Amino acid sequence: MQAINPESLDNEGLIQHMTDCYQNVAEMLYRHHIFTIPSVIPVGLYVGNVCQWSGASPGEALYLLKGSSPVSRGLAAAELEQIALLLQQAGIDADQFRGMPPVDVLQALRSLSGNIGEAIENYLHIVGMQLISGYDITERYALEVPEILVANIFSALASNAIDENQNSVAEARRALRLKIPSEHRDEFDTLLDEARLINRLRDERGAYNEARAFGLSRRAVLEAGKRLQAQGHLPQADALVHASHEEMLALLRGQSGVSIAELQERENWYNNTTTDDVPPFLGPPPEPPLPLEALPEDARIGEAAIGAAFGNLSDPSTAAATPDQVVKGFAVSTGIYEGTARLIQSPADFQRLQAGDVLITKNTSAAFNVVMPMLGALVTDRGGQLSHAAIVAREYGIPALVSTRNATRIIPDGARVRVDGTSGTVEVLS
Repeated sequence: MQAINPESLDNEGLIQHMTDCYQNVAEMLYRHHIFTIPSVIPVGLYVGNVCQWSGASPGEALYLLKGSSPVSRGLAAAELEQIALLLQQAGIDADQFRGMPPVDVLQALRSLSGNIGEAIENYLHIVGMQLISGYDITERYALEVPEILVANIFSALASNAIDENQNSVAEARRALRLKIPSEHRDEFDTLLDEARLINRLRDERGAYNEARAFGLSRRAVLEAGKRLQAQGHLPQADALVHASHEEMLALLRGQSGVSIAELQERENWYNNTTTDDVPPFLGPPPEPPLPLEALPEDARIGEAAIGAAFGNLSDPSTAAATPDQVVKGFAVSTGIYEGTARLIQSPADFQRLQAGDVLITKNTSAAFNVVMPMLGALVTDRGGQLSHAAIVAREYGIPALVSTRNATRIIPDGARVRVDGTSGTVEVLS
């Protein structure tokens, strides 16, 4: 499907391709969600039991999962490291492209002869059609934002190898195991091994399913939009992403359907509505879950595992009172980093990210993995020890805190900040 160039298709061929893409999105969404419970039960069993046995915090227990989810380091991380090695061997660096627009830099890199050009094409084949921030055709895929791709390449070239030192994990494992009562240590080993085996599935569900499926669908829809714009039926090509699949096909077939005014109204709503506008519940609040003791034994085990996992997806506390210029959050990855705060409120903001920036955002998803190689630290308004942001930060070994509640409101874009992933604070320096 990715090999099909929508520009080469006639109108009926494009309609069929759009339909294929639409059906593929539905299938990929299904595949994502059939893996949701399998991806959390082993981790929930591990963290729930280990914290109970040892008195360790969830953060201590989950640190032992570091290195078990390669995709969380960023899609095609190994391919990116190979590009960096080849560029280094060839004596090519970012200074040679200074002043060039990112789209021209990317084309120049793709045009390099031999192994370098081939390696870059391979990397772009993997990441190029991936959405970079969420799961919807309103959001852009990586090839639409060459700034991100170029920054990733040169960030990999400028940085040291990603922290993959498993000695610290092995030492932490030995230390935590000593806190476990002797009668549970064999079970601890089994639960940890199972959690490490399955942990990667959490991010793989999105990265290998709908993140690319939506990108492929968006590419086809934008081609349809270009044709409709050329015919005078749309003010701009990307207005079509706010139509339903059926409305898109009707417009391509010249049939009556959704009006430009309706599409503009939907676009205005999309641009001016945020996740802060979403109600806590759709309908009345749900009833609390049954007490575990009311369930059969097998169901009790599964319910406890899901509860432990979901309980660490977010932090229900309120924003902590802190001094001026200091934001407090939930520490999920240790270390201290100083850099430029980059406030990302919408997908349109991603093009402003630069290598070494501190990403300040409401929340992250696996779609963010495309931009992770360029970050110096990560701060989110929401999340917990098992949130995507926490998983990624642990894999990269970059300082991070989540559940600040108000970082996106307090920290100015472009400010110089110090992120302390041990104490869980962000200080605005200037």
